[in-house]
Amino acid sequence: MSSNFEPKKVKLTSRAYECAFIGYNIIRKAYRFYDLNAKVIIKSNDVDFYENLEEVRKQELLKSIDLMVYTFEEYSLSLKEAISSLDAELWQETINDKMDFLESNET
Repeated sequence: MSSNFEPKKVKLTSRAYECAFIGYNIIRKAYRFYDLNAKVIIKSNDVDFYENLEEVRKQELLKSIDLMVYTFEEYSLSLKEAISSLDAELWQETINDKMDFLESNET
């Protein structure tokens, strides 16, 4: 038996998550997202981006999606606001990851 087996889920159950795109994973080719419901960071390379939710609803996509992502460009924060927010740890982790990536590439 698999450790992630859930008896109430069937093969065709939707596996989409509502997430916010927060950057790129530096260890492997993948995207980093913040799961808005579970409040965890997810790393995946199998995603579909939906920047205009109304357009997506009009198209009525019926395919299985691993991650549904919303970008929050209109909600950009200054560094001071990010560090003093409730999600300061997540922001700090992202900043540290990006700095490590830049240093490793000598950029």
